Amino acid sequence: MFMNRKIISLFTSLALIMSAVPVFAYPDCDSEAVTELTKWGVLSGDENGNFRPDDLLTRAEFSTMAAIATGVNDLKATDLPQESRFSDVGRDYWGFKYIVYSTNCAYLDGFEDGTFKPDENVTFAQAVKICLSASGYNAMIDKSVEPSTWYEPWLKIAYDYGLIDTTDENPDRKITREEAAEMIYTAVNMPLCIVKGYNVATGTINFRLCDGKEDENGEVEPFNNLYRKYIR
Repeated sequence: MFMNRKIISLFTSLALIMSAVPVFAYPDCDSEAVTELTKWGVLSGDENGNFRPDDLLTRAEFSTMAAIATGVNDLKATDLPQESRFSDVGRDYWGFKYIVYSTNCAYLDGFEDGTFKPDENVTFAQAVKICLSASGYNAMIDKSVEPSTWYEPWLKIAYDYGLIDTTDENPDRKITREEAAEMIYTAVNMPLCIVKGYNVATGTINFRLCDGKEDENGEVEPFNNLYRKYIR
């Protein structure tokens, strides 16, 4: 009986040690965001088990991450988009369902020439827009005001609500796989922004953050985010 207790104690100790080691760790990247998103099935490494954190990310790859983070894999095949409006994204393209799903949900857009350019690298500003839109923060964009650049209001909202920590980034620069993971990880943990109504007189959208805090009218939206809604 004494020996059995020692064995049980040994296995318990081993279990505690092993539980402290990330199951989805990569030899070339120890980012918490990358580890967690891999655990949740939002991203994956290459065939050699590496993450390649410094590689750039394509628009199709970032669209895929956003689509998975917002529940595309929980949909039935009949609920998924069957057609693409982009001339360069056919049904045989590997990222077809993710791109069409994301654009149908208005997370991201194509270009004026009718293309999506899936294999182009995603830019910092594009990634910000996708993350904010996926969490509902597009409701905050004041369409009555003409910005100097399309990304100006997105970067301001992203900074104000903690998606990014500076507005001085070059909006057109390409982002790495690790940077993309960090941004999506932050986005899925941000409170969702939900539309509460539309003010016809002012032409503005009324919205509330699901942050569990009481507003000036004493209303509270229970805390909710993309992780709680789609991932966990």
